[in-house]
Amino acid sequence: MPTAPSTGTHVTVRLSSRRSLDLADYYGFSPRACQPYRARTKGKVESGIKYVRGNFWPGLRFVDLADLNRQAREWLDETANVRVHGTTGEIPFCRLPLEQLQSVGSRPDYDTSLIVFRRVTKDCFVSYDGNYYSVPWAYARKSVELKETEEGQLIVLHAGAGEIARHDVVHGHNQRVVVAAHYDHIHRQARPARPPMAVQVPRRDDGLPPAPEVEVRPLSWYDQVVEAMR
Repeated sequence: MPTAPSTGTHVTVRLSSRRSLDLADYYGFSPRACQPYRARTKGKVESGIKYVRGNFWPGLRFVDLADLNRQAREWLDETANVRVHGTTGEIPFCRLPLEQLQSVGSRPDYDTSLIVFRRVTKDCFVSYDGNYYSVPWAYARKSVELKETEEGQLIVLHAGAGEIARHDVVHGHNQRVVVAAHYDHIHRQARPARPPMAVQVPRRDDGLPPAPEVEVRPLSWYDQVVEAMR
């Protein structure tokens, strides 16, 4: 659990977001909560955001996330971290080594996918953001985890099997995204092949009278009958 400073001691606090705790554990830092109803205690965080908003963002133009990150890095190296800090009176580039911070560059980026949990319907669908996506029939009425990636894909995971389905996220509402293969096996089970029926043909020596002989006529004979009846 993260700890918060309180008159020389540390107290345990609970955060509302489990993902926030997971992020902190992934990068190896301990969140410290502000005192309840004391907005002043987070002034250091707010002032940093205010500085970035007033000095980096105005007039900024970028084409994608990579371009934005590149410009942010240049601004940090050439402007923010080489100035004399208003609170510490020191240059951030000179002060940072003394903080003994842990580098996060050696770790892969944290998975920022949106995660929710759903129960599969009896007809093998999960609901997400107003639309429905199919999953393999074997997971009907089971609980699954849905993960929407930054690339716009919806990944369906089950605790005992890992990834069981993957879809492109669709826009709009009440749309159904179906993968036919998710229903293949259930179709085969619902319509089993019927065995051929055995037909018993009575033998000629079973005491039955012989079948009557049927006169065979050409089709032209029936045409003549029809003409005669007109």
